[in-house]
Amino acid sequence: MGRRKFGECVYESKRTLVMMGHAIAVMRKTRKWTKAELADRVGITTETLTRVEKGDDDVSVGITFDCAVIVGIDLFGDKKLMNRADLCYRVILDLMPKRIVSVPASEFDDGF
Repeated sequence: MGRRKFGECVYESKRTLVMMGHAIAVMRKTRKWTKAELADRVGITTETLTRVEKGDDDVSVGITFDCAVIVGIDLFGDKKLMNRADLCYRVILDLMPKRIVSVPASEFDDGF
C-alpha cells in the first residue's frame, strides 16, 4: 500500500508527529534516560522508540502519546479544562444523530 497523499492535512499531521518526536527525544535526554530505559517504561522496543522520535506516522499515535506522557509532556494542558472540554464533546455527541447517511448526488436537489 502506497503513501497517502491528501495535501495540506496530511502534511500538518506529519509535521506534528515529527515535532512531538523531537520533543520526546529532548525530554528523554533531559531526564538522562537511554532509549532502552524509555522503551522499557513504555513497553516497546528501542527500534519503535527510534521511529517515534523521528515522527514515523506508521507508529500508533497511542504509543507516541504514551511516550510523551511518560517523559513529562503535557498533551492537553490544564486537566480541569480538558475534563470540561471532554464533557462538552460528549454532550454534543449525544445530541447529534447516531448515524450519518449520505445522500447520493443524483438525489440531491438544492433548488437552483
